[in-house]
Amino acid sequence: MIAVPFLYYSMIVHDYGTKHQPEGFEFPKLLDFWRTLVVAVGTQISSRIVIKLTSSYFYSIAKVKDGGEKQEKYAHKAGSNFHDMIMWTVASVTGYQALLASQHLPWWMGGHDDSMTAFESTMTNNPFCQFPRVVYLWFIYTFGIFFGELVNHLAFRERKNDFGEMLIHHLATCFLIGGSAYAN
Repeated sequence: MIAVPFLYYSMIVHDYGTKHQPEGFEFPKLLDFWRTLVVAVGTQISSRIVIKLTSSYFYSIAKVKDGGEKQEKYAHKAGSNFHDMIMWTVASVTGYQALLASQHLPWWMGGHDDSMTAFESTMTNNPFCQFPRVVYLWFIYTFGIFFGELVNHLAFRERKNDFGEMLIHHLATCFLIGGSAYAN
């Protein structure tokens, strides 16, 4: 319910932007989001592959040595966490590299400008701010990771006592990242 106004605003900004975009400016298109689906499927498949490849190792070092279901559960969780560590490291490093190539990172984070100039560069001519294509693609790909996690949470994961909280988390993240990319 909370996300409805944000999504509505994103659609209004997108509609305005596509109708009034300056010559030479390419406003985000809905068809660009096919990459989101590819990344969503790819990250979920890679998660299962990493878990399968690492489960015997993590099974052997699991803290519970009962040879049963609990030890398998620990091994599965360790494999999942190992995959997530790799995935988020790659996402963080590529996101940082994308921002380094832009004017949106202040000097104290490795960029070239002061904090105010870096911030203002994200607001100048809004919603027609010029972002490097690699920053936009990073948004799309990262949205794919979160969208894949949302689908996995709804369709495949065991429903634990934190199901509702995690659902809100996944939905809010998808709405924020997807809406931000869609509204430029």
